[in-house]
Amino acid sequence: MAEFLKKIIGMTKDEFISWLHESQGSLGNYLLKILLAILIYFIISDSLTSIIRKVLKKDEDPRSRQIDQSSRVLAVILYIFKYVLLIIVLYDIIHQLGIVETSPSVTLLVSGGVVLLLLLTGTLAKGIRKLARYLNRLARGEDIEYADITDTKKRRFAGLSMHSGTRRSIFRLLSFLYKTAGIVIGVALALVACRGISYVLESKGTDISHLLALPEYQLSREFQAEFRWDKELPDKLPVKLGEHVEVKTNGDINLIFVDGSFTAINTSSRDYRFYEVGINQSIRSSLRRTTFRYENTSKLTQNTHGNYSDSYIYCNWSDNNCLILTVNNTSNRVASLTYIRDLRAVADLLGVSEY
Repeated sequence: MAEFLKKIIGMTKDEFISWLHESQGSLGNYLLKILLAILIYFIISDSLTSIIRKVLKKDEDPRSRQIDQSSRVLAVILYIFKYVLLIIVLYDIIHQLGIVETSPSVTLLVSGGVVLLLLLTGTLAKGIRKLARYLNRLARGEDIEYADITDTKKRRFAGLSMHSGTRRSIFRLLSFLYKTAGIVIGVALALVACRGISYVLESKGTDISHLLALPEYQLSREFQAEFRWDKELPDKLPVKLGEHVEVKTNGDINLIFVDGSFTAINTSSRDYRFYEVGINQSIRSSLRRTTFRYENTSKLTQNTHGNYSDSYIYCNWSDNNCLILTVNNTSNRVASLTYIRDLRAVADLLGVSEY
């Protein structure tokens, strides 16, 4: 563990960004990224709150602090700025970690919703705690004093007598509130857990099997995007196809050229499926649901994703094509899809044979 932390601390900026974007790492690796993201978010949130409190002088005695219209306007502006900045921070965290693989507008909406939910839950929690505290003290017969920030006078609520009907009503109300709060929290946690499990287990996306054999210009038209050369992508592909490999990409779909010939298509995006196989789908479910017809299968011995994934090749020699599933060996789920358009041209490179 110490060696791993030392390695993380010693990373360069480019290495750190590459580590953040890596999708084939171990489960512990991904949890560390999530914990780091949570830590960064709350450090920024607490820092902004501290700055705002100093600007508004909230640490002073409320009875000696002047409250005017300009102070209220300044407070509103500062808190709006804080939450807009937090939405931007959360958007970048979600984008960097690939937690929500969808359009930027949806990611921004999710970010705003999370920040709003945190704001509401925080405010409600404070209000409920304060109300419960006051009701408990009243029910125990204690007097309550508080100072209004607009007035230097103290106001007092008299405690309730031990045998009053109001005291019994408050205890019944408190009991009801505690039970209701428990149920609400339980339901909320169950819903969040269901959504989380659904996201982890479900594999969605548009099946583009009918497009995989099309030439590049037709693919550009179908995806309504231009494919551009990326010199770094060949080293990041899940399988090695020789030394003379070039890749064009639109960000989600990678077109692989071997010796200048358009040979394969690859994706690691949840937006697309090959032959009803999608990213994050379990390998067992993939083999059960796939519409790809294959004659034999084997595990590839070469892999560019290190110790965290394995690639399996499903060959159809009759049609001269194959489907390669790169599977995370921690979760046993599909991490990348590669469709080979000309199997015989790269059979030796993949280490497979027709006979």
